[in-house]
Amino acid sequence: MKICIICAANNNNFIKDIGIALKKKNYNINGYDNEFSAHISGSDIIWLEWFDGSTVQVLMSPKSSTKKYIVRLHRYELFTKRTIAQLDEITKLGYYKKIDKLVFVSEYIRQIGIEKYPWMKDISVVIPNLIDMDKFPFIEREEGNKLLFLGKLAYVKNIPLLLACMSELHKKYPGYELHIVGSIWEEEIGQYLCNFIKKTGLKNVYFRGYVDNKDLPGFTAKMSWIACTSIIESQGLGIMECMAMGMMPVIYNFGGAEDIFPEKFLFIHPCEFSEIIRYGYVRYSSHEYRYFVLNNYSIQKKLHLYEDLLKEV
Repeated sequence: MKICIICAANNNNFIKDIGIALKKKNYNINGYDNEFSAHISGSDIIWLEWFDGSTVQVLMSPKSSTKKYIVRLHRYELFTKRTIAQLDEITKLGYYKKIDKLVFVSEYIRQIGIEKYPWMKDISVVIPNLIDMDKFPFIEREEGNKLLFLGKLAYVKNIPLLLACMSELHKKYPGYELHIVGSIWEEEIGQYLCNFIKKTGLKNVYFRGYVDNKDLPGFTAKMSWIACTSIIESQGLGIMECMAMGMMPVIYNFGGAEDIFPEKFLFIHPCEFSEIIRYGYVRYSSHEYRYFVLNNYSIQKKLHLYEDLLKEV
């Protein structure tokens, strides 16, 4: 089989390592971010990563009728006006019928998609994102006082809850530190951060800005905890990358989180956040966190899920 991977907006962040791993197993894969039209005709399967821009262009092309199509739909695309408009257009004109398999990375997000577009039910499957464990060096850590927040500072990341959790933790244990890594996506979030810290006097909160992925292992070497307060995630790949490096997760119980992570890492209220960290409900074990990711969400153990998908199509 000749497989062509097309990534809308040149964003191959979630598929690149999977494509490389499949190539090593002798799959004939080519990835094209921009000039892809000439390569479609010579391919048997077209993998369309993201339901945005080029995906719509390809599905609406009269040359596309003889190919097999796999489309991966990401969480944000079901909540963004631009991509919703494109999904509406594909639905109205019936071009969705060209899709052989529609891939979601979580069942929770799949159900949201089906509710909005019932045609998704019969052609969709759930296959998680996978990470290359070799890219995330393991460190056996201790139950230290440094918490990491990793991700762009956007409304969906729920920074108010993050600071409320730290405030609750500091009431009894003021020695904990929060290190926030990520760019400010919405300016109001930056203003909120400064205002909250100024008016509450919350200490030991450090904004580190953007850190390149290649520098993260070194930067996070002394971190013990990865905190996530997002109102919604499809899978939380950043959490898993930190777990692979030996950090214990403390995760807001967003919709579908219970299907992805063990319940002992999940919280709803800020007091539960503190309890997970301080009261020993979870024994700290860096090896446990890495093995969880290795066994459930790694390229090394789960690549066969993507191989099975390609063979089925």
